[in-house]
Amino acid sequence: MQKTQIMHELFEAITQFDDLVLTKCLAMGIDSNRTNEVGLPPIVAAAAIGFTKGMQILYRAGADPNALNRFGGTILLPSSEKGHVSVVREGVYWGVNVNHANYLGWTALQEALILGDDSELYQLVVYILNRSGADWSKRDFNGKSAEDWLSKKEESFVQIQSDSLPVIKQMYFEAYFLKLEIEDKLPADKFSWKSLDYFMAFIDAYDRGNHQTALTLCRHARNRLSVEEQSSFIYYEFLARKRFIGWEDANLFIKRFHGEIHENLFFKYQYSNFLREGNQHDEAIQIMRELLEQSPTRTDYLFHLANSLSSLGKKSEALDVMKRASTIQPNNALFQN
Repeated sequence: MQKTQIMHELFEAITQFDDLVLTKCLAMGIDSNRTNEVGLPPIVAAAAIGFTKGMQILYRAGADPNALNRFGGTILLPSSEKGHVSVVREGVYWGVNVNHANYLGWTALQEALILGDDSELYQLVVYILNRSGADWSKRDFNGKSAEDWLSKKEESFVQIQSDSLPVIKQMYFEAYFLKLEIEDKLPADKFSWKSLDYFMAFIDAYDRGNHQTALTLCRHARNRLSVEEQSSFIYYEFLARKRFIGWEDANLFIKRFHGEIHENLFFKYQYSNFLREGNQHDEAIQIMRELLEQSPTRTDYLFHLANSLSSLGKKSEALDVMKRASTIQPNNALFQN
């Protein structure tokens, strides 16, 4: 079998969360650092979709954990953006530079704060990054630091920065960071569980690959928690369905919450990511255009829009979008090609 075919199967295995085929491809002599046709390293591809086991297999096969994608991001950046917390934890354990900035000037901490929501999932991502030495003062191309985003975030993020989390949340988050058992720290009476308890139980089941438990916990949480808290568990179940069942099932599930997608900025952006992963660029373009109507100077939105247009062969339109981005950030080499 030719190496190009093996590489195709390797990336397909990553997309399908198939550790057996991934291992088989590597055993056939493929370099674990060999990138695909758009310069994407396999370890970053795995990190971007939350395939922690696949990322570990690649790392053991010699993959560079500091490898960069075309945005200039290490494994920590797309995982922080999408809330793949076990990837973030693994990355900092491997010594990946927590303060590395991508071509937009964003660190993993900024990705989590700008593109994440206020849920416990993103609080835990930020906790791990902060615990690992993240710099809150580092500024992006627009002169904004992670600290500047705190005024728009829930109080827990301020508490993480100042090391003043409530005792129970601190206990849970530290246990997760240290890879300690979570299950024995949960309240015995499940009817007394709050959002944080459900979240920690969910992330423990998700990391262990306990697919039915993870989905059941999401459903129970949505039945028992407040309306505001329920939306987080829609996203958690979406992540679990994508990983354990597949892209089509996750898409059918999330479309049941049409209002959440179109009224919630976080859901809207993350759904556009999901559509790009599934090569559904027409719909992703529509969402990006809607987001740009609200935030016309967001160069990350423009870059995603340009990439989707390019994927559909609309090179001239993509070039126009990149030119528009270059007028906003004229010194950013990302928009000069």
